[in-house]
Amino acid sequence: MVQESLDYQCRNCGRPEMGYGGKFETSGHLGEALHEMSLDGTDEQLGDVEDFGWYGLLVNTGLRCAPHAILSIDGFGFVDYQDYDTESAARDVWDNLEAEYTEFLEECKDGSNQGERGR
Repeated sequence: MVQESLDYQCRNCGRPEMGYGGKFETSGHLGEALHEMSLDGTDEQLGDVEDFGWYGLLVNTGLRCAPHAILSIDGFGFVDYQDYDTESAARDVWDNLEAEYTEFLEECKDGSNQGERGR
């Protein structure tokens, strides 16, 4: 019986990743590194894993592969991120995310949303 390999390459730097599973299944070593950084604080954060999802903005990470990033954690605990070459690009996306979150909160408040993000 041939066993399929769980190995793949990092989506940013091409570094081979072997058997990443669990909460870093889709984000690999960079997701793990960014998550570790977020434990010491983020530049900004919003949301909650119970409904909208949690998001943290990390600027000037010091990582060549992800100099600026938005980290996310969903209701199942899965960690993902999107990286940006410039702080300006990251903040543009962050501004849109903040607007989406504000709209989500308003919908929850007026009862048109049952408290779960529809993505």
